[in-house]
Amino acid sequence: RIAILCVGDELLKGATVNTNLAAIGRRLLAMGVVPVAAMEVPDTEHGIVSGLETLLSQAEIVVTTGGLGPTADDATKEYVARRLGLRLEEDGEAALGIQRYWRMRHPHEEIPHRAYNQALVPQGAIVLPNECGTAPGLILEHQSLEGADDRTIILLPGPPGEMKPMFDRVVAPYLRERLTNRLSACEFRIAGLGESVVEDRMLPELARTPSLSAAYCASPQCVRLFLTSPRADVMPGAVAAVRRIFADELASTARCPFIPIGINYSSYWSLKSWDAFQIPKPWAKITLIIGDKIDVPENLDDVQFEEYRLRFENALKRVSMVEPEENAAQTNGEKRK
Repeated sequence: RIAILCVGDELLKGATVNTNLAAIGRRLLAMGVVPVAAMEVPDTEHGIVSGLETLLSQAEIVVTTGGLGPTADDATKEYVARRLGLRLEEDGEAALGIQRYWRMRHPHEEIPHRAYNQALVPQGAIVLPNECGTAPGLILEHQSLEGADDRTIILLPGPPGEMKPMFDRVVAPYLRERLTNRLSACEFRIAGLGESVVEDRMLPELARTPSLSAAYCASPQCVRLFLTSPRADVMPGAVAAVRRIFADELASTARCPFIPIGINYSSYWSLKSWDAFQIPKPWAKITLIIGDKIDVPENLDDVQFEEYRLRFENALKRVSMVEPEENAAQTNGEKRK
């Protein structure tokens, strides 16, 4: 069982949307796991520790996000280490990683001394390198609190641009090796129909298969249909049924391609946010980059589906990184508008 603890005053105040919870939930579902619980807590010792204790009483693995940075309110690991009775030690590799990343991003600035606080890790922790930032992630294994023995705590940075790559590269493989009793799960995106219509069409199939459950999530673009079952043997039939019922509304059966599109500016202001958000200046040249279409074949298994998801994600990154003044011939097939 897995639970998620999201740390940050900004989450509770509504200043930041908790996209980390959604991102982790999607990734766990793809692995056949649905979290048993999730919490949002403030950046206080009482909030973090009480939230951790509550979730450790319900799950063998707790994943936390946030509070690993260099500022005074980034104290998740300190509070967790204190509660577990673990002292903090400097990790040499983490310190070198902080130096390399800082010099790459700020070549003409001195590294603030407080940045090295991120290299302090609880005794015995597995240190997860951060290739997109300075705060390393941490895994604390075989931890015990009152009434909860042999627990694992995974601490991840809060910025989604750092958390998601770390989860994909390190945490997901770690969890796959240790998870048992996985659910079989599949997600479909159905366009052109309302949520109630999708549910009505699914009811006969659900009645025929009691071990199959369905969840629906409506959005302006589509209805997302989630199928889960503790029995792997029922999923092939359920997937075939969905493809038959929604043959004209599924991208994989309707042959609708995905097309990556990016917008870049010749001159812009860049905010000092985790994603370096850009605002075009009034006189900027705006470039629309359209990448090659990606056709989604039928009957993908989970591994192939993930490959196509990453392929489309990487294609979006490529069109987003093309500079406006570059020659179109240098953009690997991307078209300009």
